[in-house]
Order: sequence, then structure tokens, then C-alpha cells
Amino acid sequence: MAQTLKPPFRPLQGLSVGLVLLVVVQIILGFSTLATGNQVIAWVHLLVAMGIYGMAIAGTFMSMRLDYRSREQSVPSAGPQT
Repeated sequence: MAQTLKPPFRPLQGLSVGLVLLVVVQIILGFSTLATGNQVIAWVHLLVAMGIYGMAIAGTFMSMRLDYRSREQSVPSAGPQT
């Protein structure tokens, strides 16, 4: 029996794209905070950092769940194979 590749896990892909975008925004906010010293930009910078942290934790658990499900499906059955 041939193994077929499963389609990519879409929520995890979306989370990865979101993380990359937030990191780019974080870099821009960091340099603009240093340049201007604006407190509002600094607070937004902090909130974006917390969002990045939350998305990283969520991605970890999503990938663990995906790995668990893929291992669960790859266990061969105990019955005879024809």
C-alpha cells in the first residue's frame, strides 16, 4: 500500500505567516521607538511582542497535536492485511 502525502495543515501555515509579519512589524516599531521615544509606539511594541509570544506557544501546541494525529494514523492495524 503506497503512502500518500497529506495536505498541509492550513491553520499552522497561517500562524507561521502571521508570525513572520508580526516580527517584521516588531522590527519597524522597535526602530521607530528608538528614533522618536514615543510612549504609545513603545506600548504597541510591547503588545506586538506579547502577540508573537502567544502565537509561538499556540503554534507549538498545534504542531504537537498534528504530530500526535499523524502518528496515531500511521500505526498499522493488528489484523491480517490482504
